Amino acid sequence: MQSPPPPATPTRAYAAYVLGLLTVVNLLNYLDRNVVYAVFEPIKRDLQISDAQLGWLGSAYIIVLSLAALPLGVIGDLRSRRSVITLGVAVWSAATTAGGFVRQFWELFTCRALVGFGEAGYGPASQAIIAQYFRGRRRAFAIGVYSVGMALGGVLGIWFGGVIAERYGWRWAFIWMGAPGLLLALLASRLRELGRRPPPPILETLRRWSQHGMHGITQYVLPLAICAGVGALLAGVLALFEGIPSQFGTAVFGIGVSIGIA
Repeated sequence: MQSPPPPATPTRAYAAYVLGLLTVVNLLNYLDRNVVYAVFEPIKRDLQISDAQLGWLGSAYIIVLSLAALPLGVIGDLRSRRSVITLGVAVWSAATTAGGFVRQFWELFTCRALVGFGEAGYGPASQAIIAQYFRGRRRAFAIGVYSVGMALGGVLGIWFGGVIAERYGWRWAFIWMGAPGLLLALLASRLRELGRRPPPPILETLRRWSQHGMHGITQYVLPLAICAGVGALLAGVLALFEGIPSQFGTAVFGIGVSIGIA
């Protein structure tokens, strides 16, 4: 019985493409992460929320990211880093875009928490793929290029968010920042992992997404909806009692959403 042929060595051009795509996605990562800080004041006026609730909006993604980074990193090693990246980019981009359509604090909090879930899987998996394509002295340079997206995204997210919010409103800041990520998620689904099965044709990928979409939504969103509902119920009950600060109810709701996402 013949052994399978060794995997083809990637060309430098394709390695550069992989690095470029992951760097652009990393730039978008920090754009979507930081845009909320540029629109704090209009959000506060429009949704009529407190400073404590603004604090929860600013920290929602980091709470979930801290809880989800380790398990998603393990899944990327055991299953497919490409799939983890694709799922992460799609989730945080959709959640950022959805932030432009919210009407209440808890809706925006859930969107920002989902941004943290998506970004939790991207960082470990993307750097692992870069390490596959760049070895030796070239690896440090590649990681340095990748990190440029982090630095620029952190600055541009606040700047662009403020410019867009000033001209078109804070809701459009979320929509414009999030929508491009859906295209990048499709490009990320085509990445080749060295030593693993190549991705299926793009039409096959889209067909699988459409077939398994509702199952995935039910499987992953239902626990989130249940925990968020329990948190909202407890927060509503606490609001009936005088003397209990509103921040405490917000914290209870935030904990419920975090548990549901984790």
